[in-house]
Amino acid sequence: MRGLMVVNAFLRSTKFTDVYETLRQSAQARGIALSVVTNAEVCFAVQAPSALAGFDFVLFWDKDVQLASQLEQLGLPVFNSAESILRCDDKALTWLCLRKSELRMPKTILLPKTFPAVGYPSLDFLDGTEAALGFPVVLKECFGSFGQQVYLLDTLEALKQKVQSLAGTPMLMQELVRESYGRDARINVVGGRVVASMLRTGQNGDFRSNITSGGTMEAYT
Repeated sequence: MRGLMVVNAFLRSTKFTDVYETLRQSAQARGIALSVVTNAEVCFAVQAPSALAGFDFVLFWDKDVQLASQLEQLGLPVFNSAESILRCDDKALTWLCLRKSELRMPKTILLPKTFPAVGYPSLDFLDGTEAALGFPVVLKECFGSFGQQVYLLDTLEALKQKVQSLAGTPMLMQELVRESYGRDARINVVGGRVVASMLRTGQNGDFRSNITSGGTMEAYT
């Protein structure tokens, strides 16, 4: 069996290349030949489908949703699907999907859309934040990774300043779950079954638990 692993051409760091090599070796151990290519290389190949002949599936390790869709249209099984990537990359869409389930989630408010050239002429809509979510409040950009676009704001004034500085960026607000401050469980589910889990803990009082930001992890069952 042959698979095509698509990665981002412009993310060049040991963090990413180590993951790519681990996946390639894991596939090889299972009798799968996994060819690693970049989205920059594949963007032309999808225009000549014969260039992709012989591949049985695509392991899509990128957020290039449009490219994933093109590969799906060629009839190739793509993991994860373009729709899955779209829903998981946008925190607002993730929340909208999960709220249909019975999973408990922090109280969440999606901020109204505006545009960079317009901004927010008035931030009065934030005045109800304390009553709805309380302070401190967690502000998240809808697109971001490794906890780098997540902010903890202690006051309404601080919240308004941060929101104004990010005007035009999709954002949401969530209540701070004090019981798990700086701590969370990361659960991986495949086909409706839990296949891996870890407990992540932030360092030096950080309310975020991301490993990239210095957090630690341990087995969690």
